[in-house]
Amino acid sequence: MKAISILKPIEFSLETKGEAWAQGTKLEGILVLKNQEKIAVPLSDFKLGLGLADIKKVHAKTAGCFKLFDQIDLPKTTLEAGEVLQVPYTFHLDPNLPVTDKKSSFYLLYGKMDSPFHLALMITPQPLFLELIKLVDTFFRFKLKEQKGTNKGVDFIFLPPTSREFATVENMTLSCVLKEQDLVLDFTFNLKKIDMASIAAGASSNKVIKETKTISRTLAPKDYLMGKTHLDQDKLLKMFEVIFTEIKPKHF
Repeated sequence: MKAISILKPIEFSLETKGEAWAQGTKLEGILVLKNQEKIAVPLSDFKLGLGLADIKKVHAKTAGCFKLFDQIDLPKTTLEAGEVLQVPYTFHLDPNLPVTDKKSSFYLLYGKMDSPFHLALMITPQPLFLELIKLVDTFFRFKLKEQKGTNKGVDFIFLPPTSREFATVENMTLSCVLKEQDLVLDFTFNLKKIDMASIAAGASSNKVIKETKTISRTLAPKDYLMGKTHLDQDKLLKMFEVIFTEIKPKHF
């Protein structure tokens, strides 16, 4: 991707390698500054950064909307008349970096950090998390509705299959986090159940009770990997089966 911006007398040209970046990878590119003036210009106020913001606030040009995650100082404090400065950059993305969703996004920030130029970035879930999502879909028929970036990284929101055994499940949120090499999974189920007490009391209509149930698992690498990179599908499927059994009605 490429963006060109001008803050007289400096012309900024920002380039990135790639169009999207997974959690835990590197974001690389180059920022080029050109002094269009015939005199030297100070660069002390100019930076290059990585920030998170609410998309609506960015569009509304809300002051201070960016939360800065990382920042790079320019290698020079002054740009001479007509001089061009090339600044290669690398940002190492955390394995649990919040992913891009409908509400928020990461941005490359450049220029003055109090009112920076910005380029929106597409941060996607890391491959490990996407493989888990495929297992849930393929073997248990939970369909991904949306994904949300969170302070911990990413939540995947699923709709249950249209079968009687999952009739009490309205939706499921799967939160995925890597703590060093351990995989931490939080399954949160929004459930709806018939209030049996109201039936026993002779109520004319069934009363529905809604509740939330969270089940957590922390898996060491030996519990979810075969070797260093391949998922141990059998172990993961057994874990999913145990969890889904816990939220099914007892008569199934």
